[in-house]
Amino acid sequence: MFEDQIEFHSPGRLPNTVTIDKMKMGVSYARNPFLAKHMENLRYIDQLGRGIPMILKTMKEAGAKEPLLKESGEEFVLTIYK
Repeated sequence: MFEDQIEFHSPGRLPNTVTIDKMKMGVSYARNPFLAKHMENLRYIDQLGRGIPMILKTMKEAGAKEPLLKESGEEFVLTIYK
């Protein structure tokens, strides 16, 4: 966390079929389908692929700067600005 932004770092590169543009449209890929299904059963998630589009929509509606999605080395980074 920084004064003007928060960064979320996820280890590992995006899977071959997923791009940042596709993520913005809701395309996702569960690296661990068993864990994803378990989290869904516990109601921690309701549907794969909704998170990034929801974040983008919410920030746009709030009049905030568009979040930055990027691959940096061997990780994916999401930056949300204040």
